[in-house]
Amino acid sequence: MEFKFRNVQDAFNSLVKKIEDHDIELDVEQSRNGQVFVFPGVTTITYTHPKERVLFNLARDANPFFHLYESFWMLAGQNDVASLNYYNSNMKNYSDNDKTFNGAYGFRWRVALLHPELETYDDQIELLINHLKDNPNSRRAVLQMWNTYDDLTKIDTSKDVCCNLNVVFKIVNDKLNMVVFNRSNDLIWGALGANAVHFSILQEYIACCLDCEVGTYSQVSANMHIYSDVWKGQEYTKESNLFGWPEDVYIGTPQKLVHDKKQFDLDFKNLLENNDYHSNEPFLYGTLSPMLLAWRHHKERNYVKAQEALNRVQSADWKVAGTLWIEKRQQNYEKKHILVT
Repeated sequence: MEFKFRNVQDAFNSLVKKIEDHDIELDVEQSRNGQVFVFPGVTTITYTHPKERVLFNLARDANPFFHLYESFWMLAGQNDVASLNYYNSNMKNYSDNDKTFNGAYGFRWRVALLHPELETYDDQIELLINHLKDNPNSRRAVLQMWNTYDDLTKIDTSKDVCCNLNVVFKIVNDKLNMVVFNRSNDLIWGALGANAVHFSILQEYIACCLDCEVGTYSQVSANMHIYSDVWKGQEYTKESNLFGWPEDVYIGTPQKLVHDKKQFDLDFKNLLENNDYHSNEPFLYGTLSPMLLAWRHHKERNYVKAQEALNRVQSADWKVAGTLWIEKRQQNYEKKHILVT
């Protein structure tokens, strides 16, 4: 099945409606994580405007702080449990040793084994950027995630083998197109949640480094599915009309991710360790930094400071999503506090 949408919001609203209206007939199967509704055959979803990457649906309740942080955690090449677990306490359950993740995409992007005997490593992203600068018409720009040692030999023992296998980049008419190939993908939490943010940020980062525009982003899944215990079809539909797109959320063009690559690379890594770190890169000081600060204040239950930080967010999409998510947690916290006192 092939679908084309403007952005992840359009995809979510449209696919939920198609499923609810039985325009898409799903099979029922049992998986190692419970019952799933399965799409027939290979499923391809293409976004024409992948920079519009934030999902708005109160029933889905996507955590924008986690999605944004994890995207930069990946871009930095990290694989540790502790820092990611601070944003999502469920993540530790996917680690085999409670310290690192076996299938961390970003670690494999940045620390690729080139020669087993010599134990030499290199940065796949940098290799691809340099290759495409020298060969803009290349059809060989492939970013690899799945590998034999870390995945195939651990297929029955690891909690975390790669779901996304590789990414193919192609420059067409001065725009960087991207195709992500996936062995198994949950539609609600993976494809239309975390993945839409992670890979579109990767795409935009590379496009900025190549000084070209962002083109289309396609997700190709061999096994697209939905876990039946998390499906909220009618609730999703009810919430889908609360936000117009893009007019009611975006004001002008989405904030550009990278201006100066060298400065950006230095600053965003420092920001992950210290969210008070100052940067001259607009997206970092105008969006990433205040979003991370808002999360820290949320963890401290200081919702006045959390809102102050969110008021500094310059990207309208992240600001709206962050504010809605924090307000819901604040209301729940205050209700519990009142009941206790």
